[in-house]
Amino acid sequence: MRQVKIGCLLPVSGVMPSMSKDFKNGVELGLANDSGLEIEIIPELINQGQIQNVSDAINKLCSYHDVDILTGIVSSLAIRELLDTINAKRIPFIFNNVGEYVPSKRIDSPYLFHNSLHLWRSQWAMGKWAQEQYGGTPAICFSIYDGGYHLHEAFRIGTLAGGASTAQINMLPLVPNQVDTSALIQLIEQQKPAHVHAVLCGVDGKDFIKRYKEAGFLGKIPLTACPFLVEDGLTSDIEDLVNNIPNSISWSYTLKSMENEAFIDVYEKSYIRKPSVFSVLGYESGLAIIHALSTAEAESIALEKTLTDTRIRGPRGMVVLGNTSASDEVGVYFRKPYTEEKSPVNKVISTLQSVNREDAQMALVAENGISGWQNPYLCI
Repeated sequence: MRQVKIGCLLPVSGVMPSMSKDFKNGVELGLANDSGLEIEIIPELINQGQIQNVSDAINKLCSYHDVDILTGIVSSLAIRELLDTINAKRIPFIFNNVGEYVPSKRIDSPYLFHNSLHLWRSQWAMGKWAQEQYGGTPAICFSIYDGGYHLHEAFRIGTLAGGASTAQINMLPLVPNQVDTSALIQLIEQQKPAHVHAVLCGVDGKDFIKRYKEAGFLGKIPLTACPFLVEDGLTSDIEDLVNNIPNSISWSYTLKSMENEAFIDVYEKSYIRKPSVFSVLGYESGLAIIHALSTAEAESIALEKTLTDTRIRGPRGMVVLGNTSASDEVGVYFRKPYTEEKSPVNKVISTLQSVNREDAQMALVAENGISGWQNPYLCI
C-alpha cells in the first residue's frame, strides 16, 4: 500500500484558539472517506502566519518530510509573496482562509488551489441587501485591526450595487492596549446614517455593540455586521444584544441540507464538539485530497491535474477548487441570530445574490487594494 504524506500548515490564534484544531479535525474526517491509501498528516505550526513562518514550514515539509501535498490555513497575501517558492517546489497546495482578500490573479498557479469562505463575496451581498432594505447613506465602521482587508470595501461596493450614491467610512483610531469604540459612536451620532455596518471582531466588536445600545441606536438605526461579530460561540457578554442582527456567510451550522446535517452528525460524534467554519474548510480539503489521490492513482496522472478538475459536494454545497478559483457556485447565506437556550444561534433565512472576482470593480480591488496588514483572527 502506497503511503501518502500530507503537510498541514496550522496557525496560532489568540482570539480563536480552536481554529487550527478544528481545521485539522475536519481534514482527518474528510480523509476518512476511504481512499485505500495509507495517509499520514504532518502538522507544522506557522505562528500567526507571517510570511517567513509560512516559508519555513513549506521548506521543511517539502524538503525534509517529502510530503506529497500541502494544505492549511494561510492568507492570500502570504501565498502571493511566496508564489515563486511554491512553484519551485512543484507540490500541490490547497490553501484555506476565510476570504479576507478578493483573490488576485497574480497568485494563479498550476500548483495552487484555493478553498475559502470568500467572505468578501458575503460582504458584497450584505451591502447590496442592506442598501435595498434601508436605503439612504450607510456608515461602515471598522478598526485598523479589521480594516486592513477588502471586507469593508466589498460591503461599500455592494451598497453601490444596491443603489447607494456614497457611504460614510469610519475607521477607529488606533490606541494601543485600549478597547474603546466611542469614537465610532460619536461619528454615527454626527452623521445620522440610514444604516450602519460593523466590520469588527473580538473585544472591539463586543465593546461597539454595548456602546451602540447605550447610545440608543440599537433597534433605531438598522445594524448589519461582519459574521464574526455575531458568530455562534463568539458572543459571550453580548448574547442579549446580537439578536436579529443581519449577517451573511457561505456556511452556517443551521444550514438545512443533507450534506451539512450528515457532516455535523459525524463531526460531533467523532470529536464531541460543534464544528466551526474552519472544520468545514478542513473537511472539504480532506474530501478533495481523497478524490484527487484516488483519481491520480487510477489514471496515472499528476496530482495537480486531478485537483484542477476536482468538484466536491460538501456541507455548504458544491465546491470547485480549480486554480485559485473564487468558486462562485457556493451560496451566500443570509442569517440572523436568535437566542436558544441562553445562547444565540444564527439561523439561515435565505440565499443572497453575490458577485465573483471577474466583476470589474472587484477585479480592481483584487489587484490594487492590498494593504499589507495581517490579522491572525481572520486567518492571518
